[in-house]
Formats: sequence, C-alpha cells, structure tokens
Amino acid sequence: TSDGVTRLSNSEISQPAAKVAVEAAKYEETRVGDGTSTAAILCDSLLASALLRINSGSQPTRIARGIEIATQATIQELTSSAKKIKDINDPKLKAITNISARGQEDITELIIEAARRIIKNNPNNPLLKKDYQLADSIIVSTGLESTVLDGLFIKKRTHFNYSQNFKDISVIVVEGPLEPEPMSSEAVSTDEGVRKYEHNIQALMETAKKISKSGVRAVLSSSSILAGAEELFVREGVFVLSHLKQSDINHLLNISGAKLTTRTKLLNSDLDQIKNYSGSLTQIEHKAELSGFTFQGKKAYQASILISAETDTVLEERSRIATDAAQALSAALRSGYVVGEGVAEMNITDNIGKLRDNYSNDKDVSAGIEIVVEALKSIFMQITENAGFLPNDIYYKFRAVPGNTTGIDLETGDALDLEAAGILDPLEVKVSAFKIAS
Repeated sequence: TSDGVTRLSNSEISQPAAKVAVEAAKYEETRVGDGTSTAAILCDSLLASALLRINSGSQPTRIARGIEIATQATIQELTSSAKKIKDINDPKLKAITNISARGQEDITELIIEAARRIIKNNPNNPLLKKDYQLADSIIVSTGLESTVLDGLFIKKRTHFNYSQNFKDISVIVVEGPLEPEPMSSEAVSTDEGVRKYEHNIQALMETAKKISKSGVRAVLSSSSILAGAEELFVREGVFVLSHLKQSDINHLLNISGAKLTTRTKLLNSDLDQIKNYSGSLTQIEHKAELSGFTFQGKKAYQASILISAETDTVLEERSRIATDAAQALSAALRSGYVVGEGVAEMNITDNIGKLRDNYSNDKDVSAGIEIVVEALKSIFMQITENAGFLPNDIYYKFRAVPGNTTGIDLETGDALDLEAAGILDPLEVKVSAFKIAS
C-alpha cells in the first residue's frame, strides 16, 4: 500500500513523541481522508526542529506561540493562493481525484460519475456540505464488475425472503431497538416483573400494528427489532431491515425525508403522528449478487460506487484508494486546489519568514516561526528525496514565490508546470494537515 496512515497504523511504535505523528495521520484520515503522509511529515519536521532549539535553551511555550502564529499565517496564505473548481467536468478535478486514486483511472471515472449523478439529481449540491461523505457510498465485492449504482446500497441480509421489489412506499427510520426495554434477571424473576415484561411486549406489538395500519411499508432500524413484531410486519407486506450503520441511517433520512424516531416516540404515537415521522422511497430493490438492497428516495438522489477486484487483498487496497479519491474530490469541490509536490507550501516561505521581523525582541517566538518555515519545505524535500534526487540540489534550482506553479518532473528532475500537468492538491487537505500537525 502507499496509504500513509495504513503504514503508520501497522507499525509498532511506543515512543511517545513518535505516537504524536501517528495520531496526527489518523486524525487527518478521520477529518478529510487524505493527506495522512503530509500530516506525519509536518509533525516530524516541527518536532525535530523544536527539539533542537529547546536543547539549545529556548523556552517551549514561546516556541509553541511562534508555531501557532506562523501556522495561522500559513493557512491564510494557502487559502488566498487557492483556485476554485469550475464544475464537476473541470479537468483539474479529475486530475486531483486521479492523484488520490494512485493513477487508477477506472476508480477515478467511477468516483466522478457518481458525483456527476448526485449533482445532476439534487438541486442543492450535497457534495459541498462538510458533513456529506461521498466515501460512505463506496461498496466493495470480489468477482463483479465495478460500476455506479443508482440508489443507496446497503449490504445486509434480511431475516425473511422478499419475493418482490417495493415501489413508491412510505418508510420510517428508527434509532435504537424496536423491542421491549430490557429488564434485569432479578426483575423478571417475580410475578410482577413477568407481567410487566409481557405488558411491554404487548404494547410493542400494538405499536407494530399501528405502524402497519398507518400505511408504512418499510421499517428500517439502527438496532434490533422484536421477532414477533418483525413477523407481523412481514405478514402485512412491510419491508424490515435492522442493525444498520449510522452512516446508512443518515443517508436514508436524507433521501427519504423521514424524521428520525425512536421506540419511545412510537409507543406514544397515534396513526397521524406515525405518518408524520415517515418519509418516501420510490424503490427498494434486492441485489442478490451483492447480498443487499438499493434504496431510492423521493426527497434526494443517492448513488453507490461498487469497487471490485479478483482477490480480497487487492480489493482491500482498492477500497482504500477509492475512499481517498472520493474524499479528495469532495474536498476539492468545497475548497478549491493548490499546486502539489509541496510547491504551494514553498511558495509562501518568504512571506511567513517575514513575520519574524514583528518579533525581533522575542527570539523564541521568532524561532517558532522559523520552525514552520522549515516545515513548509519538508514536504517538497521528502518527495524529491523519495524520487532519488538530492533535495537541496533540486530546491535551489528554482525560485519559489507566490503564484509559482513550477515544480519538477520526478522522473527527470527537469522543470515542470504542475498546474498544466494536473499535479494538484485540495486546499482543505493542506489546511487540515497543518492544523493537526501544529
């Protein structure tokens, strides 16, 4: 794998400061999904440079203050240098996605096609929302053809075999279990406890009948459903699916327009109130070959991205790659892009370095600023070293200034227009990496 956080997470690291770099990479993965190697490299540079100065007598809290000042300025400079993506068909967006897809064109095309369908079918582009995760739409399977599916796919087996697909139906989405509240073994060992438990079961069964009478034809829950209630639903022609992931619950609410409900709310609801919680689906379709179902909603459109491979090992890697690519695409749409190779960071070193003039009477704050200036160079230096060059020789070949798009061809060492070559990074990934590392 070439996934930074995967490598770090599988390394046995006990040294406390080294753990900081690993945690930074993991947090970057959680926040934006890509840029994990960048976060770790920045951590390494910041910690190493700080250690040298502290060992020379600098005051740690003042150094930290300088790092904070320079990091904020770095974020502002990078933001002001970023360029916007025009639309889903912008070739720059494809280039950004393809870099995160490690050059796997089929994955890039699938991610972009899914995004294109989502944007086309939703008046308000959900990909621009920070809480919308396109990566949640990725599903994986061996031995099939990779493709984009219309609808939210959920890989789940039902307890009952449904012979038909469901069309134009009302649905409720339940958070938590749809079964009686658990009682301790001591409580149910008494006659009173048994009567109370039986009463709770009866109340839930009556609620299940009300749900069916309300016209609801799909009950979807994040937890378990009482077996008797599930059997009742099936007899009444109601589709039931339980133990759903939170991300699936969120997508179901979004596409159907349903209002999230709970066991307690349903127990205290009449038919009209149950209807008020419900949303609408145009179709629930069984995908036997995938061991799951696709859900298409009336309120919003959702696509699912099927990534396939011939072996589980390759599939695991392609899944990681597709996740990074999906998150990079979303980040680029939201925030725009800067040139890659670490050149965007090097372009602003002079401007960040000038901040030291404002703190000439505080050598430790000034040292903290210088530490960030050194970190701004670290990504480019690491990339060129990985490519087999002497980083300092390459660094002094060209002059990095704001607006510069010239980097190097990592095959030859010659100058290369990075923007024209499509070597670009989402601004959001860069900003997140600096915030986390700092």
